[in-house]
Amino acid sequence: GINWFVGTRFTEPPIKTLSGQLYITNFFKDSQKNIWVLSFYNGLYKYKDFTFTNFLPDPSIASNSNNVFDMLELGGKQYIIATDQNIFRFDGKRFSVFDTTNSQMIRQFNSIGYIKDRWLFFGCSKGVFIYKMENGKWKFAGRTLAGYEVYRMLIEKNDHVWIATDKGLVLFDDADQVITNRATKIFFKDKPVS
Repeated sequence: GINWFVGTRFTEPPIKTLSGQLYITNFFKDSQKNIWVLSFYNGLYKYKDFTFTNFLPDPSIASNSNNVFDMLELGGKQYIIATDQNIFRFDGKRFSVFDTTNSQMIRQFNSIGYIKDRWLFFGCSKGVFIYKMENGKWKFAGRTLAGYEVYRMLIEKNDHVWIATDKGLVLFDDADQVITNRATKIFFKDKPVS
């Protein structure tokens, strides 16, 4: 669950759960300084004005789509959500599948990487799915690291891409190298890095 530290002690804020338990997978802070709580089974919670509001990618509580692992803000209250079932768009109220034409996307995604207005990277147990912005729309551009299980991604301001995998920490000096699958260096080769 969630615990607040209030100077000298911890307290539990009141959060309504739909599954009977609250298992937190991640936190996210958006550009309006709202705090989002990502959870297993219970989707997203938005914390604002001392209240937690729940949002489910799928209204069926038993759906794996309600297991949320990562979140990214594209701007203008547009978010991308990585779930146990697919990648979703979220406008702050409603969810929609990110790419309805790509059946390979029906899988668990653990992490999202974003290079503003150019690239989206979605990490999963079968590598990284790559989307490129073309003519105002995100288009599937291929996959990379197909033999790697991707745990997390970090993109630095200079477009260095760090990818934590089951076979090491992979560094790409820029996004174009991710697309061509030419890593700059692999740290901790053949060892899991999460």
